[in-house]
Amino acid sequence: MSRAFATRPTGRWSAPPITADEEIGPNERRWPAEGRPAIICPEPPPAWSDHGDLMRMAGLMLAARRESFPKRVATGDLAAEEAARELRAIADLARDWEYICTGEGEPASPATEQDRRDALDQAIERLAAYAAEHGGFSEQLEDQAQRVIALRWHCEPGRRTLALARLTHELRAAARAQKGEPAHA
Repeated sequence: MSRAFATRPTGRWSAPPITADEEIGPNERRWPAEGRPAIICPEPPPAWSDHGDLMRMAGLMLAARRESFPKRVATGDLAAEEAARELRAIADLARDWEYICTGEGEPASPATEQDRRDALDQAIERLAAYAAEHGGFSEQLEDQAQRVIALRWHCEPGRRTLALARLTHELRAAARAQKGEPAHA
C-alpha cells in the first residue's frame, strides 16, 4: 500500500438528496458531482500522486471488465453497446496510464476523454452504491474508491497529466542522449 493511505482519509458515500450530515466541507469534493450515488472525499484525492498505483488500478479495472462484461451482456444485465463503450474507455485509460508511468506506447486519443470521465463516474457510482448497501467502506473498498477517484481527478479538463508526462519523457530521453545512454533506459 502506498504512503498516501498511511493516514486514512474519510471517504463517505452519499445518495441524493444530500442531508445536513453529508454536506461537502472545505477541501472536500463530491464524486460524481451531481445527483447520483457519490463519494465525498478530500480534494485533491489522497492517491493523486501515486502514479504506479493508478496505472495498476486502471489495469485491474480493465481486466475486471473484460472478465465480467461478457457474462453480464449474456444475462441481459448490461447492454452490448454500453459494455463496448465502457471497455473502450477503460482500455484507453489503461493505455494513458501505461504511457504516463513508462513512456511506452501512445496515449489514447483526446476525442475519447469524455468517455473515460463517464466510465470513471459510473465506477464511482457503483462503489458508492455498494458502500451504501453494505453500511460503509471496508478498508479495501475505500482504497479502491480513492484510486478510482484519483484516476477521475486526473481526467478533469485542464489537468494536463498526459502533456506533462510527454514532456517529462522527452526531457529524460534528451538527457540520456546527451550522456550517450539508450533512449529508453
